[in-house]
Amino acid sequence: MTASADAPFGFIGVSAEEVFWDTDAYQDQMLSQMQANGITELRQIVRWSNIEQARGAPDFKLYDRITLAAARHNIRILPIVGGEVPWATSRPPGDERRCLFPPRNNADLANHLRQVVARYGPAGALWQAHPELASFALTRWQIWNEPNTDTFWACKQNAKAYTELARVAANAIHSIDADASIITAGAPNKHGGDYLRTMMKNGARKIFDEVALHPYKKNADAVVAEVKKARELLNDLDANRWKIRISEFGWATSGPPHKTHTVDEAKQGRLVKNTLTKLGAQRDKLKLTGVAYYAWRDAPPPTDVGGGSHYWGLHTGLLRTDQTPKPR
Repeated sequence: MTASADAPFGFIGVSAEEVFWDTDAYQDQMLSQMQANGITELRQIVRWSNIEQARGAPDFKLYDRITLAAARHNIRILPIVGGEVPWATSRPPGDERRCLFPPRNNADLANHLRQVVARYGPAGALWQAHPELASFALTRWQIWNEPNTDTFWACKQNAKAYTELARVAANAIHSIDADASIITAGAPNKHGGDYLRTMMKNGARKIFDEVALHPYKKNADAVVAEVKKARELLNDLDANRWKIRISEFGWATSGPPHKTHTVDEAKQGRLVKNTLTKLGAQRDKLKLTGVAYYAWRDAPPPTDVGGGSHYWGLHTGLLRTDQTPKPR
């Protein structure tokens, strides 16, 4: 994936969870490749459980590492905040279902986010220690991921509950950075339905600045059509001030096949290029602020029962598992 030279900073992004976890050397190698390809945003899950395993005792070293490493390669983090932490979860005792539960008390998440923004937002503690990189302070915050699916919301999605959590989270973020932009959780092809309308009925219009889409579609034209549909819906819902962000899209090149999302490697390259070109051409008309590809590198199938299912989404990488690039 090579970005157009006229793409504004932060417009072209990618998800790369393995880069977060791997060694310093691997991080530097991959971030250098991203930089060489014009990628200026890294969409990063900021898991509550990775920072505050014990209430009131945050440990930021993992996120300091990736945030500073990205900044040194002219890449800013787009954080996806939220997640489940044992001491604050609403998960019933003994419930071992494989789905993500929101906090029992949204105020606990708010306290956590105030700490996070105070470290990574403008004038945050990290940038006071590294003033030469302060221009990479985080100013956009995505609240949760795919809560309109049962998997990411207590095994039974609830738009009203998500909107209330987002309201509390946004207020916490704005208490530290009044100018921060708040982005909805990304949703796979479903923001045009009842979920977003229910969010709006429960006050979402005043909470968010951007709506995030996950338009996994057959081809570039279908992706663009999905974004246009979202733009029309936002205007109809009196949210025309909202901008749009694509926080995931992609095509798999192997693994369990999907009828529209699995292609050969050469076609993947063409699809990605065509999608970026067409979205870039309509960026202003659609009020599109960024496009993040999912994902940077293929992931190996799970090898244990608790590791999840093998599915097409593990094979959408721009790189193969051996780190060699696919054609583009």
